[in-house]
Amino acid sequence: MKFSCQILLGLVGFAACLSPALAEDGWSVNQNASGGAALTGAMTLYITPNGMRAYEAKNGINLMTHGPAWQVYIYNDKTKRMYSSQLNPWLQSFRQRGMVGRFQGATWKRGKDNGVVAGIRAYEFVMDHAPPVRSNYKGLNGRATALNTLRGASLWVASDIKTPPQVSNLLSNLYGVPDCQRIPLRVILVESGKGQSTAVETSRATQMNVPDSIFAVPGGYTTTKNDTDVFIDKESMDTLDEMLNDLDTPSTRRRPGTPARPGTPVQPRPGTPQARPGAQPQQRRPGQ
Repeated sequence: MKFSCQILLGLVGFAACLSPALAEDGWSVNQNASGGAALTGAMTLYITPNGMRAYEAKNGINLMTHGPAWQVYIYNDKTKRMYSSQLNPWLQSFRQRGMVGRFQGATWKRGKDNGVVAGIRAYEFVMDHAPPVRSNYKGLNGRATALNTLRGASLWVASDIKTPPQVSNLLSNLYGVPDCQRIPLRVILVESGKGQSTAVETSRATQMNVPDSIFAVPGGYTTTKNDTDVFIDKESMDTLDEMLNDLDTPSTRRRPGTPARPGTPVQPRPGTPQARPGAQPQQRRPGQ
């Protein structure tokens, strides 16, 4: 009996080793976004029927949300700072701050039905009416970018890759494009004085089992009150920390009336007359 139990436990352990890790069917999409999206740079998007994570490796930025709670997490792997909020209130704040991208206010119509982007079947939307002229827009990093007049644009989306409504709403706000419950694959701009350029380009889209670890919330990060705080790069953060430490170091603070350390130049008070070079110090008479 003891021998049989040992065999049974061994078989259970062997089966556990063979069982795959928890995962969802989804896609890994490599994109480069610039000049029109609120989140820019070379990114990898992990998209499943239940969530999305965007990862920008250069600055260590992550933007993630997943059902059923649909909490949005924005965190920086390099500075270890994190912001979180419910998705819908955050998107509302996002729009109120004018961070939806430069396409806000434009209207779109269906364009070509048959196209291919990065090996993925795609169809097109064409800007029907350009948005009102704006002098600048703000990205998630809080910086304002000057704009030329936008005359037109086209958007290509994946024909066969559907996204949940929450993810589709998030992507449409980040890119400022129509919410069509598809993954944006390419955005082409036409601007006065600049001609045509590509604002979003997909280099690869791969169907895969997306492991649950992709959507795991990391621990040990400092919570911030503002999402823009997450986008401060590590070098700037280190410089700021050094400045704050210098201001807070007891050895660098001197109480009023405390003599300066030896070798420290004494700065004259405003309005104090300066002695001429080579002049003898003036002697004070008793009682003065």
